[in-house]
Amino acid sequence: MASDKYIIRQVKDITTGKYTKWQIGLTGEPLNRKAQLGNPLTWLHWKADSEQEARNVERFFLDKGLLGTGATHGPGLYVFILKPE
Repeated sequence: MASDKYIIRQVKDITTGKYTKWQIGLTGEPLNRKAQLGNPLTWLHWKADSEQEARNVERFFLDKGLLGTGATHGPGLYVFILKPE
């Protein structure tokens, strides 16, 4: 499991500030959610320490311009990002 600060650092490093090219979301079942979203080639996810920390990460990046992927599926303990192809 990871803190919101750790996940934020990871996402910043991966997206290199090109936030509008990425999407972010929360889920309780990352592999099922990945399949629902068409199995994107560029997909990463992290298990947050708590659902609140996951929500903190999502809110931080939505405010920076990452697009959301819709409603949370199940308890949103996992934060995921994807890059649509």
